[in-house]
Amino acid sequence: MASYNPTTKVNLTRLFNKSFAGKPNNLKRQLREVINSREFVDDFKNRFIRTIRDNTRLDSKDKNDKSFKPYSKDYEESETFQVLKGSSKVDLTLSGEMMESIEGIKRGSGIVFQMKKSRNKNIAHGHINGSNNLPVRDFLGLPEKDQKQIMKELVLFYSERNDIFKATDVKPEKTTKQTTQQTDQPTTLEDDLFGVVDAGFL
Repeated sequence: MASYNPTTKVNLTRLFNKSFAGKPNNLKRQLREVINSREFVDDFKNRFIRTIRDNTRLDSKDKNDKSFKPYSKDYEESETFQVLKGSSKVDLTLSGEMMESIEGIKRGSGIVFQMKKSRNKNIAHGHINGSNNLPVRDFLGLPEKDQKQIMKELVLFYSERNDIFKATDVKPEKTTKQTTQQTDQPTTLEDDLFGVVDAGFL
């Protein structure tokens, strides 16, 4: 039997740059140090994996935010399906072993996400590539909007914890006339960068 190892890789530096595009360069240089810490990497891995599971199990969405194709009638009528699942909700969860086996491994400037154990790797390969008469349901990854949200929230958390915003060499950059005239906008770097995270504007 052939052995497979489906993976997806996230380059943290590239994702950081995309997430904070257009923000002051001097502040970004300070914040970029946060993503190199072991704690940040571990938290990012855990959040990424948890979001994959939520998107798959709760929303029935793939890594591109597209809905999964429905299960076949033959599969839904099978004894295995009736005993272990019984619901037509497409969440790629029968025993739950495959989804629970997702792991993240730090490699270079990125994190590689894959499955533990050969059995789970092969099952995941079938879903991701549409092998063994399965429709393609590529669950191993996240839409860019989800990746950016995780990056922003974690950078905010670690920046506040490490007092990044109290550094004396971090000062706002006035790049346009429009920026200086917007008196109703946040006035501190912290507010400027993170004040609208929850509103979805970053």
